[in-house]
Parts: sequence; structure tokens; C-alpha cells
Amino acid sequence: MANISVLTGDVVGSQRIEDKQALSHALDEGLSLLQKALGARSDRYRGDGFQIAVPDPSQAMLAAILMRAALIRHSPSRSDLWDARIAVAIGEGRLPVTNHFSDAQEEAFVLSGRRLDLWVTAPIAWPSSPLHRTTMTILPC
Repeated sequence: MANISVLTGDVVGSQRIEDKQALSHALDEGLSLLQKALGARSDRYRGDGFQIAVPDPSQAMLAAILMRAALIRHSPSRSDLWDARIAVAIGEGRLPVTNHFSDAQEEAFVLSGRRLDLWVTAPIAWPSSPLHRTTMTILPC
């Protein structure tokens, strides 16, 4: 099985965002951009949550930056910016069918999800494990 990168994220402060339809559009546009530009596959869950599988692990950070940029671009104003915290993992995995990520149980998916769950206790961490088990959390500014 090949290495892929998986990004698991959620929108920061989404409960205070009034225009949920605009937020949904911003998420969809960001995910669509990653699909076209990087051959990524994606899924959304719990309203503001998302997961992205990128076939080329070297493109993981670019994917995270583009996703955050899409949210910021669609923000209502400069004083009310939308952003996301995103956990990135590189590991073994296969690209799942879009909208069927719940079946993905490979290493990269598990590591990315766990990293996002732990983001509060260790905001940015590079473990001493080999690259194929690397995880990192990207926090909003």
C-alpha cells in the first residue's frame, strides 16, 4: 500500500458563524479546488468538519494552506475571518471514494483524526517516528 497524506480539520468557532450556507459554500469550494489541483478526495462531516486524502504526500502542506485560504477568502470581513485547525498525517492508505471516508481505516486516516482530537494538548508536534508516520497540527493565527 502506498503512502498518502490525510488532512482532518474543523472550522474554528463555527458555532458563532451566522451564515451557515456561506460557510458550507466556502468549505465546498476549498474541497473542490483541492480535488482539481491535487487529485484529492474529500468528505465533510458534522457540519464544519472535513477530511481530505491527498495522493502525493509532498502536497500535504499545500493542501492545508489552500483549504485555509479558501475559508479566509470567503470570510465576511477582515475583522471576522474564518479559519480551520487542520491535522496532517502521512502514512499508508488508499484514496477512498468521495463521501465514503467512514470506511477508511488505514494508518493515515487514523493518525490524522487522532492528531486533531489531541490538538489542544500538543498544538504543534513532530514525533520522532519515521516520515511515514508523521503527524502535524496546523492552528489558525
